[in-house]
Amino acid sequence: MPTPSRTVWFHSIGLRLVVALAVIQLVFLVAALWGLNAFLGRQFENAAEAQTAELGRFVRSALRQQMMGDPVSGVGQTLEDIGRETAIHRIWIIDKNGRVAHATDSNAVGNVLDKRRDQACVACHAGGGVRQERTWFTSDAKGIPVVRHVEAIPNEAACTACHDAAARLNGIVLIEESTTGFRRALATVRARLAGTGVVTLIALAGGALFVTSVLVARPVKRLLTGVRRLGAGDLAARVVVRGSGEVAELTSAFNAMAEDLGRSVDEVRIKSAELSVVYSILERVTKSIHLSELKDLLLEAFLDVLDGDEAALISRSPDGTGVETLIRCRAIKRVRRKTFPAAEAVTLPEGYDTQEIRRRLGTAPGDAVVSSDQRTITLPIGSHTAAALLIVRHPQRFSPTSTNLTTLRVVAHHASVAFDNARLYTLVATDALTRLFTVRLFHERLEEAVAASQREQAPFAVVLLDLDHFKRVNDTWGHPTGDRVLRAAAAALGASIRAADSAYRYGGEEFAVLLPGADRSIVCQVAERVRERISQVRVALDTGGEGAVTASVGFAVFPDDGPSASAIVAAADAALYRAKQEGRDRVCDARAPSP
Repeated sequence: MPTPSRTVWFHSIGLRLVVALAVIQLVFLVAALWGLNAFLGRQFENAAEAQTAELGRFVRSALRQQMMGDPVSGVGQTLEDIGRETAIHRIWIIDKNGRVAHATDSNAVGNVLDKRRDQACVACHAGGGVRQERTWFTSDAKGIPVVRHVEAIPNEAACTACHDAAARLNGIVLIEESTTGFRRALATVRARLAGTGVVTLIALAGGALFVTSVLVARPVKRLLTGVRRLGAGDLAARVVVRGSGEVAELTSAFNAMAEDLGRSVDEVRIKSAELSVVYSILERVTKSIHLSELKDLLLEAFLDVLDGDEAALISRSPDGTGVETLIRCRAIKRVRRKTFPAAEAVTLPEGYDTQEIRRRLGTAPGDAVVSSDQRTITLPIGSHTAAALLIVRHPQRFSPTSTNLTTLRVVAHHASVAFDNARLYTLVATDALTRLFTVRLFHERLEEAVAASQREQAPFAVVLLDLDHFKRVNDTWGHPTGDRVLRAAAAALGASIRAADSAYRYGGEEFAVLLPGADRSIVCQVAERVRERISQVRVALDTGGEGAVTASVGFAVFPDDGPSASAIVAAADAALYRAKQEGRDRVCDARAPSP
């Protein structure tokens, strides 16, 4: 999600709302001020016209009184007094013949006015008629704005002594009052009105800003912060719902969406973790079709992927006569292997239910079982019968992903397929008499060991052993006894080597062992242990008593004793030959012959 930048602050919803409200307020305020200004202007004009009209009536009445007493000097003095008022622009008394009889401006007295040419008359007689209004705004000859009032002087009964009784009017009074004061007052009112409008607009904008910030901008900002947190991967992001209304509903909807999204993501993560478990285990168990290697891979894979502390694989021995146990701990890489004959009770470390294990071996596989304390997982391995049981333990509790029965069922199924395939392959690649691998498989595995050693820069060893005077055994005790000796020697050989090692019937009474990752000191110990256990073999004779056998052993280490598969086998064979020459029942190293 893009991070907000200072360069785009004007895109904020708060500012947009404030600007929109300010524009709306400005439009309405300007419209209100314009209307108020027009109203006040018209009111001022009406007041000015009324004032001028009142002045006209006053002048007419005053002049009438003066005319009755002192027609000449009284009227002139009155006009002179009135003309001293700064607001009076001019006052004319025009007789019925159009002559200016009296005026505030003495220069105008005696002038005869032409209503078609004189500006003062044109304003009243435009279009050939007589203006109906008696008071209005106009301009004088110099363009100065004035308020003009025209007051007719009727020929009343009191006037007939001086005027013709048949005349209707004796003249008119024309008054023009300056608009300067009026306009100043109006300008002052308008200025104050504008100032009030500006202050009102600022106050309204400030109020709109405050209201928008509190009611809209802040809730939206809080919601936006929650959206950004959610977009950044914080699925626990929530926004506090305050008040009610659309923003509160939107906030509640966001919280619900975030909760649903978090739940969905958790489900996806769980499914991804489950698939990862399945894929990791399947990737490992499909790397080998050899049963001994597969067993070790199963232990390693389930320990790593399920994050267990200890894993045990309990299965029927290859010859079907006993039970084989393989136990591997996380802290100890070495696999502990032990084979129990069918007549013996299987003994396992504390915490394993031995009776339940023996009950489930050889029966229908059933389903994976997770203990009630979530610390032990038991998986049956096998398609038709439980050929093996894989038990993984943890000192605390397994994660929910590790104890998902659906995932465990899928893993157990594929592990069973791999296990069954390996068993079938083992049957094909195993010598029927000794239950050891065939010599053909030995050469295949030897080539693989050479390639792995060159790739990983790790040594491996080849051990060849031959039963001493075996022809004498056949000749003396018979071939059935010889077969029993071979089976017993093979069993002793299988019990003497490490879990990672593999034993083969090389031919006749000869055997071979591959020891991956073994240096000279390790292979010497294993070879000596093999020789010793074979020497302890006792076989019941048909004639009574027991028969014993010994073995001569030779070994070589790759690449120190040979650069290729054939060379290393030749070196081990030469060491075996020296062991026989030096007296049999001994171990010889290809590099340092025994004394």
